[in-house]
Amino acid sequence: MKRGYEPFRIWMFLAVVLLLGIGGNHAMAQTIRIGEDAGLPGAAVEAAVTLSDATSATAVLLRLEYDATALENPSAAPGPRLTSQHALDVYLPAPGRLNVMVYAPSGALALSRASGTLLTLAFTIKSGAAPGNYPIALTTADTPGLPVSNLVQTDGTLLTHSFSGGGITVLESRTSVGDWMLYD
Repeated sequence: MKRGYEPFRIWMFLAVVLLLGIGGNHAMAQTIRIGEDAGLPGAAVEAAVTLSDATSATAVLLRLEYDATALENPSAAPGPRLTSQHALDVYLPAPGRLNVMVYAPSGALALSRASGTLLTLAFTIKSGAAPGNYPIALTTADTPGLPVSNLVQTDGTLLTHSFSGGGITVLESRTSVGDWMLYD
C-alpha cells in the first residue's frame, strides 16, 4: 500500500465519524422562541411562538408570564406547524400568567416536520401602559414542582429543548401638535 493514501483514509474516517455524530439517531436540541412586537397603547399585538427544527414532538406545554399592568386579553391561535387534528388549550391561572398546551388528542400525531410557527400569542396593550419593553418569559409561579416547559415526543419521552423569551414593546404615543416634527 502506498503511504500517500494514508492521510486521505484518516480524513475520510474522521469525516464519516463526524457525519454520524451530527446526523445520527440522537435527539437534537430544539429551541422554542417567542417573538416580539411593538405597538401604541390600545393596539393589538402578537408574538409568534416558533420551534427551531423539525421534530417528532407531539405536545408542547408552556407556562408563561407577562406584565398584566401593560398587557391584557391574552389569547393564542394555531400556527402553520399545527394541523386541524391538534388541540390548542389556553389557561389563565392568574393575571399576568398564561399556560398554553398544544397536543394531538390521538397522542400519536407529530407536529409538522418543518421548522416554524407553532402558535401566535395575542395581547392588547392597555390604554394607560407606560412606554417600554415588557418581556414574555417562562415561569414556575404557583407551580414550583412542575417544569416551565415540556416538549414531548410521540412515544411520551421528553425532548431536550431550550427557550428564548420575547416580548412586547409599548411605544410612546405622540398626542400634541408640538410633538410632530416635520423638519429638523
